[in-house]
Amino acid sequence: MKNKLFLGLILILLGVFFLLKTHISDNFSLFLLLVGIFFLILFLITKIYGLLIPGGILTGLGLALIYQNRSSALFFIFFGLGFILIYILGLIKGKSPFWPLIPGGIFLGIGIYEELLNRGIIPYNFIKKISPYWPVILIIIGLYLIFKKK
Repeated sequence: MKNKLFLGLILILLGVFFLLKTHISDNFSLFLLLVGIFFLILFLITKIYGLLIPGGILTGLGLALIYQNRSSALFFIFFGLGFILIYILGLIKGKSPFWPLIPGGIFLGIGIYEELLNRGIIPYNFIKKISPYWPVILIIIGLYLIFKKK
């Protein structure tokens, strides 16, 4: 049963690879995407958390590399979403660890910030204007840690 499932998945992913190859010129990025999807499918079947980590990272990285030519912001957005996917799909197994949200949030935040800069929504000197006030974030986090209820 497992051999048939594994072989079936390999054949499906090879078919998808050759279908998408006509639309996506970067074979390496497409390969990373499909390997990531392969790991995600295996996770959904087996519920082995160790398969989810490379699945989320490779899927996000594959999409990031495919779309990086359209916008460098998309690279960070898709890569961040790959980590967030680890957290979301981990909930299927039960309780998901928090750690994927940290790199996912950082990459997603960088991508969104860059996209807002590219669209002119945030001025380019925005960071320079707010940089003297970054210690306020440390103060707020410290206050939160002191006063949060257990």
